[in-house]
Amino acid sequence: MIPSLLLLIGVTTWLMYMAPGNPFAQEKAIAPQVEAALRAQYGVPETPLAFFRVYMERLLVDGSLGPALKVQGRSVQDLLLPALPVSLGLGGLALFLAVAIGVVLGVSAGTRPNSWADHASMGLALVGISLPNFVIGAGLMILLALWLDWLPVAGWGGFRHVWMPALTLALPHAATIARLARTGTLEVMQEDWIRTARAKGLSEARVVSRHALRVAVLPVVSYLGPAAAGILTGSFVVETLFGIPGMGQWFVKGAINRDYGVVLGTALFYCGLITFFNLAVDLALAWLDPRAREAS
Repeated sequence: MIPSLLLLIGVTTWLMYMAPGNPFAQEKAIAPQVEAALRAQYGVPETPLAFFRVYMERLLVDGSLGPALKVQGRSVQDLLLPALPVSLGLGGLALFLAVAIGVVLGVSAGTRPNSWADHASMGLALVGISLPNFVIGAGLMILLALWLDWLPVAGWGGFRHVWMPALTLALPHAATIARLARTGTLEVMQEDWIRTARAKGLSEARVVSRHALRVAVLPVVSYLGPAAAGILTGSFVVETLFGIPGMGQWFVKGAINRDYGVVLGTALFYCGLITFFNLAVDLALAWLDPRAREAS
């Protein structure tokens, strides 16, 4: 994990310095002496290698992510920590919705191949995979907020505000999960032990829920690590679209303002979350699949 974090910090620093402009660039040019004084005050040298050294020293010695360059008197932690629960709550609900919708559609299609339910589920999945987040979000705004008046268009602060951005994040991943669950269900329903379970007189619903489902969702569990990463990074766009005060807004503002500390801070937070989700997926696979447990 440590080499990954070092690589992330190094590549992000290099990309930020390669972008046009700098944190102290203004419409009216400032004197070189003033810019040098600002760089010394905020710890932003002129080269990416020097900034990498300053940032690592600040992170390892002081445990600090540094000052926010565009918000006077605030550190990067002061900006990101209040926004973290918002992004985690939104991402957690979106992940739950993606799994619930995707597994129901996929298993329903896999247990009735070539039926109308199969064709309808896979048609919806194809639409969900094809559309980007901002198109889905705009469509939900028009349908649920403007036409039906069920939910507020945007904003944050109440239970009703969370559903539309969560659905926007969830639907593309629910489509992929539905296709994986359908494939897994089709394969497992052909196994001999499923035929044995049917021969014992168990109902089809009991065969699916007690015997087939646990194996059929293994491809879905493998996908959840990257899916969690996609949902969290996808929240950059969705949080901006719906005006949500999460970490995504700070990443976008940091990139626009060339606030190196804010961009690096959000990247580090998301890298830690992605590592956590991938570890959780490995543990879940070992629990669900005895072959993976024996191999480990």
